[in-house]
Order: sequence, then structure tokens, then C-alpha cells
Amino acid sequence: MNRSVDFVQNVNTGSTDKNVTTTTGYGTRVNIGQYIENKYNFNIGPQFTYNRSKASVNTRANAEYWQLQGWMNAEINFLKTFRFGSDAEVQLRQKDPELSQNNNFTRWNAYLEKSFLKNELQLTFTVYDILNQNQGYQRSFNSISFTETFNNTLQRFWQLRLTWNFSKNGKPVSGF
Repeated sequence: MNRSVDFVQNVNTGSTDKNVTTTTGYGTRVNIGQYIENKYNFNIGPQFTYNRSKASVNTRANAEYWQLQGWMNAEINFLKTFRFGSDAEVQLRQKDPELSQNNNFTRWNAYLEKSFLKNELQLTFTVYDILNQNQGYQRSFNSISFTETFNNTLQRFWQLRLTWNFSKNGKPVSGF
């Protein structure tokens, strides 16, 4: 819950009016997961939120909407030296009739990793934003407006990474 007080000038009368904006969000989240060492790791969790913003002076800046966010990640080890992993996040928001752009998106990433030299060296191939829907998005409320902002973001790309763990047997060096 957030409450802000500011003063806005009334264009018709020239007077300064006190404006109180109250923003609330109510939600719930559930997480389910299972982990078995050296075999797999799996997590999933939906979150439902209801948001409301109300201004005392400019009622056009008022907003009420629901939002559903879901996420999952999974990791599977196989053939002793391979690991496959994937994660996804889905965001769905109730559309505002005054704003026309789609503000729902899914971000999905996946990777395949191969270990060498007793796990001292890992070669990983990752693809980010497989569905090419990554977008910077924000809704904001204040005394005079309800706005949606879209930012340019890095969309679908891939990465090849080589990681070398050069500590002795994968254990930290003592004395630090």
C-alpha cells in the first residue's frame, strides 16, 4: 500500500488543490518444487495480484486491474556430464481501455551444458528469449496520470560460454 500527497493547480480556478493518491496491491503466490541431487531440480509458481490506484483530484488517473505472473525453471542432469536447463516467465495483465498496446509477454530461456575434466571445465550453449517477446514494461500512477512505459530491451540472442574452475578439486583454496 502506498499513499502520496501532492498539490496540483486547478486550471479553471487557478487555485492549488491537495491531491491524495492511494495505490494498493493484493496478491498471493504459490511455489512448488522438487530437487534430487545430481538428477534434477524443478520449480513452478503462479502469482495473482489485484492492483488499484485512486486519486482524489484527477479521477482519470484512477486504475484497477489484475495481473497474473507465472514462472518455472527446470534442470536435468543426464549421461553424467550433460545438463539441460530451462526457465520461463509469463506476465499477463488486464488491458486498460485507454491504452492500446499489448502488455502481456513470455520470456523463455534454455541451455545445454557439457562438463569436461572432472567438472573443472564446462561448455554451455544458452538461448535467451526464445519466443522473442522480451520487453521492458512498467505501469505507473501519480496524481495526474496512469501510464504504461515500454523500453527497448535486448531480445532473442544466444551465448556460448566456457567456464574453467581452476581451484583444486572444485574446493576453495584455504587461507583466505
